[in-house]
Amino acid sequence: YCEARCSIRYGTVENIVHARCEADKTCEVYQTTTTTGVTNRCGEPCKTLLDELTCVSRGDVCMWSPNNTCVQSCEAGYPNVDVCNTNALCVWVANAPIASCKKTCTLLTEATCTSTDYCDWKADKNACYNKCSATYTNVVDCNADKNCVWSSATTTCVSGCSFSIATQCADNDACMLANNK
Repeated sequence: YCEARCSIRYGTVENIVHARCEADKTCEVYQTTTTTGVTNRCGEPCKTLLDELTCVSRGDVCMWSPNNTCVQSCEAGYPNVDVCNTNALCVWVANAPIASCKKTCTLLTEATCTSTDYCDWKADKNACYNKCSATYTNVVDCNADKNCVWSSATTTCVSGCSFSIATQCADNDACMLANNK
């Protein structure tokens, strides 16, 4: 039989409608963070989308995972730092216009990485990393990450000094080239 889509049946959900959307096994609640707070929407579950093209076409709420399944996107499924950090596919981007949960940089290609403001492409490692400045807002969390170091000069978290290419080291104000090491 044919029925209305979840978004039509429940739309932007609040309280009672939110509970009805969650109770409906054919629907899923998506949460998005905006400047005015968290908005809940009701839609079809990402896990029902079986191919990558269909999954990524719903990029605002779904993403294709490394194990070749469609899952709820970090932005839609994790509205705060505590729940975001429980998903290995996601990273909390604290230093953004709106702090929010994003897809971790380690899953991105070089082209996507270099055009993503919270990511850094490390050519010497041929890999994408989460920018320290976007991820950490305090000295304790920053220094707990072996790839980051807290800069007292700028009071921000910056990339650590484990560069194998001298120019990358010289480009980081928090680092210096060590002689004979």
